[in-house]
Amino acid sequence: MNEKIKGYAKSKKVKLWQLAECYGMRDTNFSKLLRHPLPQKEERALMEMIDVIADEQETDKDVLNRLDDQGNSAHRKDR
Repeated sequence: MNEKIKGYAKSKKVKLWQLAECYGMRDTNFSKLLRHPLPQKEERALMEMIDVIADEQETDKDVLNRLDDQGNSAHRKDR
C-alpha cells in the first residue's frame, strides 16, 4: 500500500523515518499506517512534507558546501 508515497520519498532521497518524524509519529507506527490506504487529503499532505524535507536537506547541503569553500567547515579536523 501507499507505494506512491514510498516511491516519491525515495525519489527525493527522503527516508521514511524522516517523514514519520515530521508527521509526529514514531517510524514503526508510521510504517503500520502506510500499510493501509490513506485518504487523498492525507496523501497530499505527506507528499508536501516530503518536498519540505527534501528542500531542507538541499539547503543544508548548500550551506555546508559554502562553508567548506570558505574553509570554515565545522567538520574539518585540521586544528
